[in-house]
Amino acid sequence: MQVNERYIYVGAVYYDFKTDDGNRMLLTKVTLLPIEMSKKDGVTGFQVDVFNAVDATLFNELRKLQPLKAYEFRLDIDTSGKTPKIKVLSVVGEVKAA
Repeated sequence: MQVNERYIYVGAVYYDFKTDDGNRMLLTKVTLLPIEMSKKDGVTGFQVDVFNAVDATLFNELRKLQPLKAYEFRLDIDTSGKTPKIKVLSVVGEVKAA
């Protein structure tokens, strides 16, 4: 299932390494902060979310974003297992103030 969600962009990290069996791995991890978060007992502040990007090429697009600014992201949510797996597909655009 694909959805658009609004987050504050915190940053991204790009990984390029070889595994023990010699395969090359290219990964991008994206750190986002929810703009809206429901209140929960025993939690204060905001929970930071770290998602994988759908591919490593998204990192070049993320480098153009201004950290701590609100953007809309296109996410792919896989609910086939016990824990949902979320991947960032793309940046839709900047969230404009209402």
